[in-house]
Amino acid sequence: MTNKRTLRVATSAAAFVATLGLLPVLAAAQDAAPGAAQGQAVEGDRTAGEPPTAEDMLKELRRARPINDVISPASGAWSGDAAAKRKLWPEGWALVDRSGFLNREGDWWLFAFDPADGDPPMRLIPNANLEVLVRTATHATSPVRFVISGSTTVYEDRNYLLVRSVTRDRHTPPATKHQKHSGAMNHPKPVSVTASSDDVMNMMQGEMPVSDVMDTRRERFGSATVASATRTLQPDGATIINRPARVVRQGSMCRLVFESDHPDSPEPPLTILPNQNMMRMVKLAAADNLGLVFIVSGEVTQFQGENFVLVQASTQRMASGNFRK
Repeated sequence: MTNKRTLRVATSAAAFVATLGLLPVLAAAQDAAPGAAQGQAVEGDRTAGEPPTAEDMLKELRRARPINDVISPASGAWSGDAAAKRKLWPEGWALVDRSGFLNREGDWWLFAFDPADGDPPMRLIPNANLEVLVRTATHATSPVRFVISGSTTVYEDRNYLLVRSVTRDRHTPPATKHQKHSGAMNHPKPVSVTASSDDVMNMMQGEMPVSDVMDTRRERFGSATVASATRTLQPDGATIINRPARVVRQGSMCRLVFESDHPDSPEPPLTILPNQNMMRMVKLAAADNLGLVFIVSGEVTQFQGENFVLVQASTQRMASGNFRK
């Protein structure tokens, strides 16, 4: 009776091992057992011809365990060759009180951070604060060091920065060769020896530097009425909520064309600012040939007499062509 029970247990164990696909591991454990070739006793009373014990199986499984490569996160900000070139900040990351200089690269204004920070220059999203930066830098008599705060966006493996606040650092060090002044250098005018005290005071007031705190109220509220004679601009910081619109590509830029209840006087389109919502909308619109309509919410910005929109939420509007009354 004991022999039959032992046989049944051994048969069940063998079937279980075969089901798990551990027969190669058992064979390797049996071949690797000390003294297997000479038929010597292995671990007590067991000889080389006997099946390996559970402990032998565990040892062999640990020894043959594969080592997997580290799987990188499934994020466009940290994958591919772009990650090897630069580190990207995630969308919505806050940068607070970062100092640096304003530069120009093609059609984009860049903010070059202090070299001690080790961060690459970042493209600036057009808004009223950027207009203050540009005006201050281009009218200064020497390179201006700014202190800015803002939030980042991500578009096609590149970071962009929406500046929320701007101050001017009075302790401006000399600019390095990587921090070239973007504006024209206005040298102080020479003072004539025959100039009166009133002339000297007027000249000093004309060359007086801008205050530390950058004032954006004129860009936010005043320029909307004088920047464009043909249409009224929306103020910087205005919001749009649940507006139906289509994405239309014009050259290298994409614009948001709103549906209007008054076809005779449609709303002017808004240039879409780069972020992940824009990237998703552009891809969906490119794959759809029927004029995909989005329900869009976002923040409107203003820069040099033009409005832009930073899309913060978007959904696809359900097509109603098959519905009948």
